[in-house]
Amino acid sequence: MPIFGTAKTRMLDSNFQMTSRIKIWRAMAYAFALLLLTVLTRSAFAQSPDTLQDLNRSSIVLAQNQEDGLLIPDYPGTIVDDLSEDFSREGPARYWHEAITGYEDHSWWTQNNDTGVENKARWALDVEQPGEYQVVVYIPAQHATTRQAQYTLYHVGKASIIVIDQESNRNAWVVLGDFDFDGMGDEYLELTDETGEADSAFEIAVDAVGYSSADLSLEKRVSNALWEKVKTWLDDQTEALRPQFEEWLARQRGKILRQVGNSLITFIDQQCTGLGAAMVLPIVAFISWRKRRPNN
Repeated sequence: MPIFGTAKTRMLDSNFQMTSRIKIWRAMAYAFALLLLTVLTRSAFAQSPDTLQDLNRSSIVLAQNQEDGLLIPDYPGTIVDDLSEDFSREGPARYWHEAITGYEDHSWWTQNNDTGVENKARWALDVEQPGEYQVVVYIPAQHATTRQAQYTLYHVGKASIIVIDQESNRNAWVVLGDFDFDGMGDEYLELTDETGEADSAFEIAVDAVGYSSADLSLEKRVSNALWEKVKTWLDDQTEALRPQFEEWLARQRGKILRQVGNSLITFIDQQCTGLGAAMVLPIVAFISWRKRRPNN
């Protein structure tokens, strides 16, 4: 027989609260899984192995093919483009050619010399403070066929020579290395047309140069820059999905409240039934006792 008591009431109330919490947590977990699935399946994150080069010291990829309509993020540092005031060219004008490709859709190129220098490009690197800086160069997708592009960095009173395979590092930022700078304003990077390859058989591309403090690795700076773009996209997707999620959550909340209400009504009915029986039995017993009691 149901008993209308304090202990049982507390137990049932606790069960209702637990059931409600479980359903709410399930609803939140389902919503999170739905959002995560949407993010992972978006075409914006679909990357083909053919469009991204390996991350290594000689080719740190910050760019993808413009012809594919993909995003080319800027190098997260100071950039000296081939159209800026800190860039200059030397040599006969007939040997220099412009191309509508590369960083900011512009670059220069010239043919190589086996020995001797006829043409050279120079980027002034005016660092603000002395210290160690990482220097990178951008290799455009076209007119970069030499495998022995010779870059010379003039810094802290000395010259450092770095040879880069442009053919294998097209359409990417390439790390030349980390170098000390004195910040005196006379440090620069130079690229000549002398490669040691067969004369006039290869093309040398000239485009943007970047530099930044070497305290933070390029991989970390790239990761931060790309994550900011990804985070912005996620925020936009979250805002777009918010109305749908709130509508779905409202429906789930209504279902939960209806279930709790129905359970509470059932519980009250049971208790009322039990209470009625408990009140009838004493009355029947009293009547029986009165009948058995001898009259005075």
